[in-house]
Amino acid sequence: MPRSLAGDLTDPEMAQPYMKKDDDDSDIEYSPFFGIEKGAVLQEARAFHDPQLDARRCSQVITKLLYLINQGESFTKVEATEVFFAVTKLFQSNDAGLRRLVYLMIKELSPSSDEVFIVTSSLMKDMNSKTDMYRANAIRVLCRIIDGNLLTQIERYLKQAIVDKNPVVASAALVSGIHLLQANPEIVKRWSNEVQEAVQSRAALVQFHGLALLHQTRQNDRLAISKLVSSLTRGSVRSPLAQCLLIRYTSQVIRESSNTQSGDRPFFDYLESCLRHKAEMVILEAARKITEMDVTSRELAPAITVLQLFLSSSKPVLRFAAVRTLNKVAITRPLAVTNCNVDLESLMSDQNRSIATLAITTLLKTGNESSVDRLMKQITSFMSDISDEFKIVVIEAIRSLCLKFPLKYRSMMIFLSNSLREEGGFEYKKAIVDSIVTLIGVIPDAKEIGLLHLCEFIEDCEFTYLSSQVDTSSGEADEDGVEDEYQLEDLEIVSADYMLRVAVSNFRNAWENMDPESERVDEYGLGARESLAEAVSAVTSILGMQPCEGTEVVPSNARSHVCLLSGVYIGGVKVLVRLSFGLSGPKEVAMKLAVRSDDPEVSDKIHEIVASG
Repeated sequence: MPRSLAGDLTDPEMAQPYMKKDDDDSDIEYSPFFGIEKGAVLQEARAFHDPQLDARRCSQVITKLLYLINQGESFTKVEATEVFFAVTKLFQSNDAGLRRLVYLMIKELSPSSDEVFIVTSSLMKDMNSKTDMYRANAIRVLCRIIDGNLLTQIERYLKQAIVDKNPVVASAALVSGIHLLQANPEIVKRWSNEVQEAVQSRAALVQFHGLALLHQTRQNDRLAISKLVSSLTRGSVRSPLAQCLLIRYTSQVIRESSNTQSGDRPFFDYLESCLRHKAEMVILEAARKITEMDVTSRELAPAITVLQLFLSSSKPVLRFAAVRTLNKVAITRPLAVTNCNVDLESLMSDQNRSIATLAITTLLKTGNESSVDRLMKQITSFMSDISDEFKIVVIEAIRSLCLKFPLKYRSMMIFLSNSLREEGGFEYKKAIVDSIVTLIGVIPDAKEIGLLHLCEFIEDCEFTYLSSQVDTSSGEADEDGVEDEYQLEDLEIVSADYMLRVAVSNFRNAWENMDPESERVDEYGLGARESLAEAVSAVTSILGMQPCEGTEVVPSNARSHVCLLSGVYIGGVKVLVRLSFGLSGPKEVAMKLAVRSDDPEVSDKIHEIVASG
């Protein structure tokens, strides 16, 4: 494969979004980030040094840099240092939008301790500014980059910010305190008086963050937590978010406290009173915590009642939260949920499939023997509309119901058999087979019909593992054998056969954890292609690697694209690849290939495969 287009990836034309040429063309979607290259953006960053700063242009360059960082583009130490020093010069501008981007950029670059001092004075100046937005963001950035020694110098300013009249500034200081508590607990604990004052604030978020920080500073002291709950449950908390936190802390105290001789639970009355709160999130949180406790039927009833009311709510999130909580209750206390069955049946036709699935599985747990046949008919029509993930949940619930009512095994066995004949993935079919095998072992009368269904299944089963699970003798060698010879077709081994497709959950972290010394980068000309999508598919097929994070999908009419690949080369060598594609002409495609692996020789091998492909 020729490398004649090595310089085409940096062609200025590639950075231009594809626009329609006349009004007759159809609308074309395009991204402002098409064709962005790290080298070109770093060149643009020289604009930060201009004596007359152009705020609009600088904002665009920082946006591109942030985009590259969040797309997994790696910067060398020299590049990161140069960008950091250039960004610090932008504090000269008074443009509010640009300043906010500067804050973001500093946090993303995470300067080293040797570089922090350069920006500290500017951030401290902003922290004492009259502009609240500057103050709040400067606090967040400072607390992200400073160490313990510098924290003691700015502690006075942070304590003042916690009790600031502006809720944005106060919340920024409190959230920063939560993060600082991990590394500098002794310093943050000295802010107790200011944090307690923040808990009494009228601002909802300030009270919420204040309570969270106050609890974390005392979380290892059970007596202090009990006193905190005792003082706040008297009605001083007005923020719904803070009240939800207080409910969690209260339930924790109840669980850890032993019951008194009279059988009363400390603070349980507070949880019950929250069931009558005007905020829906508070009601749900209180009901959820009560259902998780070891309470009596009388104590549980009010929580079930409010959850039942939410089942008929017009808000999907409330219906989902209520049915999910009832589903958990039905596992241990099905009788407590039976009064909700009528409402749950109406949710079986809910447009939200998650809600409908939870409703069905809850009914299967709470249903009685007389309602089994009716439920099975309803579920049959429902199964075709949901994904395998939800189907597995339903299958497991049906298995539990059959074990609960063994006399109804016939209708449920028929349902499981019909499900085996339908299309589905391995996990779904495995759940059905496991259920039938379990029922055969527990219910003697179900053995004959169950074995018949399993025999029918393995006659035409696409999953070898399931066939061997049903018939354990499958594939075992007999004592007597017959030697024979068979003519095989010619087998062609290609480069992709040496690579195992293995996905990674976080490509950026995996890339950064690879040794930079193993990285090999080169550029290739792929010649004329119908589209970028064809080029991406061709290279992915040649390498035989697994696309990550959906990057194998190329947006319509894209003029550039980045594809991330991962795999394991023969010998157990992990390999990561970043492919940057771009159109250098009408249909000419250029590609930049960057490889990192556990073995530098394998990185070279990947380039050889592409060059010869």
